[in-house]
Amino acid sequence: MQWIYVLQIKLLALFYPAKLFEKINQLSWYKESLQRWIKEQNIPQNSSILEVGSATGSLSKHLANSYNLTAVDASKSMVKYAKNHANHIDFKVADVYALPFPSGHFDAVLSSSLLNVVSDKKKALLEMKRVCKHTGKVTFLIPVEGFIDTDLTHLIHTFQLTGFSKAALKAWHTMAKKIPIQNIKDLADECGLRITKQQTYLEGMVVSISIS
Repeated sequence: MQWIYVLQIKLLALFYPAKLFEKINQLSWYKESLQRWIKEQNIPQNSSILEVGSATGSLSKHLANSYNLTAVDASKSMVKYAKNHANHIDFKVADVYALPFPSGHFDAVLSSSLLNVVSDKKKALLEMKRVCKHTGKVTFLIPVEGFIDTDLTHLIHTFQLTGFSKAALKAWHTMAKKIPIQNIKDLADECGLRITKQQTYLEGMVVSISIS
């Protein structure tokens, strides 16, 4: 019966991507990893935060409980969906290569599964750096190379995943664009940034990088 969930994911990805994003964001293995990542950044409450690539706004709603949040995404349809489900949050349509904010505006800038999909990673990271305060933090979460099929099998067993949750994790493992950790370190060097924290989640499937 697992093929039914695989088909569901494919159809949602093709015709209703916002609904697929929202369903995945509600899965415990995904949501809890994101929330743990945010907690471990130790960003003071009420800080000004920019979330880049906010999609349907699921993480945004969690961030808005503790921070003064601005959330942006390049997709008009994603921003429309997010506004319809959380109109108390400042959602904007914006390109990561040209963020519509003054330099040094935010205490922290964060993104999840964004740098791994943009074509010009250096330009994107430099733009996130630009709008962050000199004393602030840029942090991002991305899937990394090196997590193989046997690791996935172990992860599914550890989390005891079934049904849609299992199919979604498999699809993410198969379809997500991944970056070697060394490439991330090289990117930080190119941008003149220093990595201050590196942490893996989902048993090494994803890594968070914090930069100052």
